[in-house]
Amino acid sequence: MTWFARRVRVQLSAHLADGESVVTHTDCAPLGSEPPGEDVQRTAVLTDRSLYYVVGTPRGGDQQVVSLPLARMQQVARQGLALLSFTIDDAPVTWELRSPTFAARAERQFRVHELQTHREWVGGREPAGFMYRAHHDLLARMSAGVAYHDAVAAQHEYVAGVVYADTQNRAAARAAARRLRRVHTLLFAELQQLQAALPTAPAAQHAQALAAKPAPWPEDGVPADDGGPLDDGAPAGQAAADSPADRQGSPVG
Repeated sequence: MTWFARRVRVQLSAHLADGESVVTHTDCAPLGSEPPGEDVQRTAVLTDRSLYYVVGTPRGGDQQVVSLPLARMQQVARQGLALLSFTIDDAPVTWELRSPTFAARAERQFRVHELQTHREWVGGREPAGFMYRAHHDLLARMSAGVAYHDAVAAQHEYVAGVVYADTQNRAAARAAARRLRRVHTLLFAELQQLQAALPTAPAAQHAQALAAKPAPWPEDGVPADDGGPLDDGAPAGQAAADSPADRQGSPVG
């Protein structure tokens, strides 16, 4: 490994998620891009979750690191010996690579990622703690003043968009919707009981009362801010106020 390659790995470590590991790297030239300046080196890095495009100089100084997560890609394909084409957020990109094996490994890693995300949702499985997170997310929306049916619709739209964007698999999105319906059915029954007992209390107060009780779903395996389908980095309930145009259209149906 060259000194510059070691330096790329060290600097990239600040951009890697917990548990994310580097698979391989090589010199890279995006087709159609402007030629780099003198002594500028462009490197493609493949991890088990993402591609990275790193621009810097061997003599030191800051490096620009662009993260291209596999979860946002529609396709990754090798072309010829040293070309890698991929589509991310509907934008096609082609890289010319020095290593003849990088493109093949990236294509294979993308297939592995697709299979893993598909298996999370199809066949009775889902990410750890999904039902627990959905339960509290819906109550947070209602506690913020969103009506029950509006909160349900917003949660369905948000989760369907995120799951489909991550898996590109309609069966996975439908499976996620079925999990949500189980959560909503149980919560609706509990809210009805509270409304009968406290008919003058607002719905937000009912939701707050339920949020203070233990959830009927397992909490195990729920890491904080893990980027899951019900964790977009925003405060609880904020997603309910987002415009539907800001979310990918729901493929559930």
